[in-house]
Amino acid sequence: MPERVGIDMSALYREDASFDEIVVLYQFLIDNGQAWHMEGHVGRTASRLIEDGYCTLGPERVKDYWGNIIPAITDVEPGTKGSAEYAAQKEANR
Repeated sequence: MPERVGIDMSALYREDASFDEIVVLYQFLIDNGQAWHMEGHVGRTASRLIEDGYCTLGPERVKDYWGNIIPAITDVEPGTKGSAEYAAQKEANR
């Protein structure tokens, strides 16, 4: 599991957390698989951030709390949801 250097876990619950802090935290949680094992809103928010192109899928395939498989970034085609290209395209269109 990656170290939490510079990751502020309180951003999940702080009302004054900036959007950038939240995105960095969620990408960390997605990358290490924790997003899929925390409270339901965390996984739903992670999914939404991936769908909106603010985050990408993590480096490894993981199972969520319910046993559903969350693909790794290498499991999806470039340009499809969860890929770096998809995120870049979404960012360019914002």
